[in-house]
Amino acid sequence: MADLYIFDFDGTLVNTMELWDAMTRRFLRLYGIEIDDDTLSFLNTQHFKEALRYFIEVLGVPESEDVIGDKWYDFAVSVFKAEARTLPGALDCLDRLREGGAKLVLFTLSPRPLVDMLLGELGLAGRLDRTFMGGETMSPKTEAAAFLEIARIMGVAPADTVVVEDSPYACEAAHLAGMKTCGVCISNKHASTLEKMCDFVISDYCELK
Repeated sequence: MADLYIFDFDGTLVNTMELWDAMTRRFLRLYGIEIDDDTLSFLNTQHFKEALRYFIEVLGVPESEDVIGDKWYDFAVSVFKAEARTLPGALDCLDRLREGGAKLVLFTLSPRPLVDMLLGELGLAGRLDRTFMGGETMSPKTEAAAFLEIARIMGVAPADTVVVEDSPYACEAAHLAGMKTCGVCISNKHASTLEKMCDFVISDYCELK
């Protein structure tokens, strides 16, 4: 067992990665905008404010950042309240790791108000020691420095840290930080990539030790 586990949120602890993908396409269609898979993959590496700027500056959404942010957030809340669920076994896994003395934190690119709402509604809030959001760390989640910052704040060496992720870009950054990586291959389109690059992968949370 590691001393610190850094969990992603969407697609790792909850089923919201697929919901984000579908919701982003549906939201942009309200403005007559279609995006391809490459653009969607890029947006998945951006935190909320960065994605809003991309909508406006690159995709041409004719709204201010505040207006489109409020609309997209309200759209997300309506979808997630109805459809968001924890992945099978995730809650029991968090309990098991905490009982073993590990520190558990969240590191996500999703907006804090939305994440905080879902953490409470899905029973995750009391199971995590701390939550970190993209845009709040000194470096972006695509860089090793962000993971090193979290480990330093939590008082744990990188070698004693496991990053639990469904996204290859974050696993690559964690590797560069000297951390072990666990690829979550539960309904994940990146499963084959994670199997090649991660220290280990899981298809069920009972496998995470």
